[in-house]
Amino acid sequence: MRPELKKRRGPSPVWILPVLALVIGGGLFVKAVKNRGIPVVVTFTDAKGIIPGKTNVMFKGTKVGTVKEVEIAPGMRKVLVHIVMDKGCRDGLVEDTSFWIVSPEVSAGRVRGLETLFLGSYIRMLPGKSKKPARAFIGRESAPPVPPTAPGLHLVLHAEGLGSIQEGSRIFYKNIPVGTVQGYMLDDGKGVEIYVYIEAPYAHLVRKGTRFWNASGISMSGGIRDFKLRMESLASLIYGGISFFTPENKLNGPQAQNGDPFILYPDFEEARFGVKMELRLMTSDGIVEGVTKVIYRGLIAGIVKKITFDQYNPEWVTAHILLDPRAEVILKEGTRFWVVKPQISLAGIENVDTLIKGPYITFEPGEGKFKDTFEAQPPPTYQPSYRKGITFSLEARDLGSLGVGSPVLYRKVQVGQITGFSLSKDREKVILDLLIYDRYTDLVTRHSLFWNVSGVEVTAALSGVRIKASSLQSLVNGGITFKSGGPHDRPAPPGTVFTLYPDRIHADYAKGRTLEVALPPGFTLQKGSKIIYNGTKVGEVDKVDLNAGGKNMIARCLIKEDASELFREETRIWVVTTTVDLFGVHNLDALIKGDYLAIEPGPGPLVERLEAAPSEPAVKQGELPLVLEATQPGFITAGVPVYYRQIEIGRVTGLRLAPDSTRVFIDVTIGAAYRHLVRRGSVFWDASGVRLKGGIISGIKVEAESLSAIAKGAVGLATPEGDAMGGPVEEGTHFRLHKEQKDEWLKWSPVLPGPAGKETSGR
Repeated sequence: MRPELKKRRGPSPVWILPVLALVIGGGLFVKAVKNRGIPVVVTFTDAKGIIPGKTNVMFKGTKVGTVKEVEIAPGMRKVLVHIVMDKGCRDGLVEDTSFWIVSPEVSAGRVRGLETLFLGSYIRMLPGKSKKPARAFIGRESAPPVPPTAPGLHLVLHAEGLGSIQEGSRIFYKNIPVGTVQGYMLDDGKGVEIYVYIEAPYAHLVRKGTRFWNASGISMSGGIRDFKLRMESLASLIYGGISFFTPENKLNGPQAQNGDPFILYPDFEEARFGVKMELRLMTSDGIVEGVTKVIYRGLIAGIVKKITFDQYNPEWVTAHILLDPRAEVILKEGTRFWVVKPQISLAGIENVDTLIKGPYITFEPGEGKFKDTFEAQPPPTYQPSYRKGITFSLEARDLGSLGVGSPVLYRKVQVGQITGFSLSKDREKVILDLLIYDRYTDLVTRHSLFWNVSGVEVTAALSGVRIKASSLQSLVNGGITFKSGGPHDRPAPPGTVFTLYPDRIHADYAKGRTLEVALPPGFTLQKGSKIIYNGTKVGEVDKVDLNAGGKNMIARCLIKEDASELFREETRIWVVTTTVDLFGVHNLDALIKGDYLAIEPGPGPLVERLEAAPSEPAVKQGELPLVLEATQPGFITAGVPVYYRQIEIGRVTGLRLAPDSTRVFIDVTIGAAYRHLVRRGSVFWDASGVRLKGGIISGIKVEAESLSAIAKGAVGLATPEGDAMGGPVEEGTHFRLHKEQKDEWLKWSPVLPGPAGKETSGR
């Protein structure tokens, strides 16, 4: 029986398994595609601690990715970390997303990433705010700061240095942590900007007037009698930190806003007081850094923070003071500061409390513009006077040995006293308060002159030494004397301000003027050296100093009022000193009285400085300088006279070689009163020594111009008559010097026009 073949309809069961496998595989593929991670690349400077396949990416304590591969970036300066992120992170992978490596870190007072010691390093992720997706990122070196948009208060602190502050340092308020340091950077090389974050619940504690200070470590100040140790908290000692507080007068001020700048003070003392000022002192004796207080009416208004040498005057010191903000109103031009110290006198001991507590600084508030640099002044003590009188004021360069109670004398009789003193507004002078007793008030007139007679005045010269003291009281306590302005001068009204001169000399020259005289090299004068004109004293030297170059001397002179007009641009001035030469001793008076200055007035505008010559000028005003030419000078030397008919009319001022060295030029000067005697036809001859004439039969005749010509030489002059006389000569005209005279020259008798145009006879 043949089998009957029937054709099966539909798919064969054999395909069920392949189809089923295909469906399952497709489902798995779709699921794998749907659940696959997101590949990203993060660039780090170092991948230390990163292990492919093991290092995870964490976000809020949850694993969100795994490192798959680490490779070196082109250039071999960075590493590329390939990460597969969970698909749930897709929305967080944007441009400003942050990645950083968390590793174990041990630093000053801090241990971070301790969990990585057991679990290994990992990468932390912080999603960004951008809307633009990204798959490549630049890894950070550390955790990013709190974002500016985070609730709370974001501030900037300005400090001179960072100290022990670092990222993550705590911000404390009454020892409670209320924020953290987010970062820092240099502020144009002038300091450091520190970025801090105050958490939202505590943001209201910060006001515009809040003060921040570095609370890290331990602060010590004071000395043996007043030692202070301050530590904010154990946490700030270990971790470093910043504290803040708001002064009472600022508690109701406006709240701080994001970005507001504040000063970070180095310690609590500066933050507490904060307002800086400087006080210049003659000495810091008794002043202690961190201890000495500024006290006003028993209240502490400030503290001396440090003491340094004064930058303008090394002989002074500067106290750098921090004031309580409530005392900031005293920083005005008129405020006066002084140091309170124990004072022992015949009246007893004053300021006894300073023997125990030490000296302190106090002040008297004043008015004026803002000022934060002051100069300590003497205590403004005013000695009460039981005598009535009128008060005047004196301006002085310095106080010297004067003080409250110093006498005011008139002809060595006490007629008043000093009742107080202070500095002028410009701090350049001392103002003395002067009380003149009632019975003597008429002695003080509008033009009275006051001068200091404190101590002893010593005057020394060849004639002897003179010691002068006004009175024993002025010798001990200092004193002032004065003279009235004259019988016709009116009494001075109360409050008149006079100048106090340092001595009688300056008072005498008060109405004159001062003059600087540059002395020639090798010359100097003494204080008190005179200035003479025609034998009359017209001034004197007040002081002699080195000039700016330090080579020559400058004499600072006082000039009398009635002689002020003598010192003009062309005035000539020279040093008169005793000299000895072949012709004798010159200026003998200078040997007895001392060297002095002589002047010859000249025209031109008034001047304040003149150059002194080492000797009397060779040519004076109105004189006629001439030059005589000779092959040999013979007995002619500088200083020999020039004679006209045996009358001295001039002198030789010097000798020199002619430019071609074939002759000798002899410089002569003819006196102003005789210059009309010299004409173009005049002749000069050597009149030195004696002349012998005659013979054995007629006799010998001895002739000489003068005894002086025999001793030291002379020059003779004669002028012809008539047309041979010639016209007047100019300065510097050259004449021949004849070796000897001719008899006919002595017979000339010309009629010459005189100095004022009058004719004079040569007879």
